[in-house]
Amino acid sequence: MSSVCVPVVERSQRQRARSTNDPSHTNGLDGRSAVARRVRDLTSAFSAELQGDAPLSVTQEAAVRKAAGLLSAAEDLRARALRGDPVDMPALVKLENLADRAVRALHRKRARPPAPSLGEYLRSKAQA
Repeated sequence: MSSVCVPVVERSQRQRARSTNDPSHTNGLDGRSAVARRVRDLTSAFSAELQGDAPLSVTQEAAVRKAAGLLSAAEDLRARALRGDPVDMPALVKLENLADRAVRALHRKRARPPAPSLGEYLRSKAQA
């Protein structure tokens, strides 16, 4: 059985999904509403916090969008409840728990700096 290697050709920017080209873009939101602005702000804040020296991976970008969307929706529903609008309280609690778990999951996935080697550790202790 012979295998044929096909050269990898990078796709044009026009052939990619809009959310791939612009991670702050959220489908279904036109970008001018308060909710869309909040999602965009959260997305950029989470991305900046996670990014460090290397760009985010596709899965990290998806996790950032998920956390930003859930947190924004939870904030919006909580604001409605505080205004006195009729809100399904169990749904609010579930949404806030989902948002909290999504944000905590982002922090678990944060790249940790590499641990110093044993020699570096011993040198730093000797200097101190």
